[in-house]
Amino acid sequence: MSEIDRAIDDASKLPLFDAAYALWRMKGQLDRVDPQQEATHPQPVDLKDERALGRVVRAAIANVLHERNTAHEGPTFGRLKRAHPEAKDEDLKRAIQAAVKLEGDCTRFFSSTGPRYVDDVNRAVDLAKQENPGFQEQTYEQASYDLARAMR
Repeated sequence: MSEIDRAIDDASKLPLFDAAYALWRMKGQLDRVDPQQEATHPQPVDLKDERALGRVVRAAIANVLHERNTAHEGPTFGRLKRAHPEAKDEDLKRAIQAAVKLEGDCTRFFSSTGPRYVDDVNRAVDLAKQENPGFQEQTYEQASYDLARAMR
């Protein structure tokens, strides 16, 4: 069983929103092994050229924002459809949008202000959880882990 098939099988055992979060958080990893995804080969950039570096950074940020804004139309949609073929397309899209919002809200609420990093992570996820109900507790725990790794 391929890595993608395994991820889809695991997601099929979860409720729709939780499956969407699981597949969204694995997007980069799954895109790298998905033969249907086009590999991109970045062009070399002269890091001493500030203008060229600025263009590359702006393009990368724009790409990430575009990917997040259109996640419900991208490969995560197809993967979630395979995991939950019985779900209506609009429900799949709504679940992906909710998953992306949960992830974004965790990051938005994170602030390293306390003496303990774990408290900062937990506070951010608790705030995100209030604005993003409907996920299982294990998904919020995964979001905590993901946030802790991302912000370290």
